[in-house]
Amino acid sequence: MSTYETGWCIEHEDSPAGRPLYLTLVDGQIGWSYDSIKAFRMARLEDGKCFVKVFLGDASHLVAEHGWGP
Repeated sequence: MSTYETGWCIEHEDSPAGRPLYLTLVDGQIGWSYDSIKAFRMARLEDGKCFVKVFLGDASHLVAEHGWGP
């Protein structure tokens, strides 16, 4: 049985709208991936905005809601 999930992801400021780069965490290091399955997901918009401010130091990255599943 598969379920539908939603979450908030951080998209890189310079990525195109049609193919965004998503923030990922690998072994505790920040990276970027075109694969939304690998994206670091947050439950709330506020969490994403706070993460951008504290860890990326730049509010120009986009925090966008995404959905995964059937």
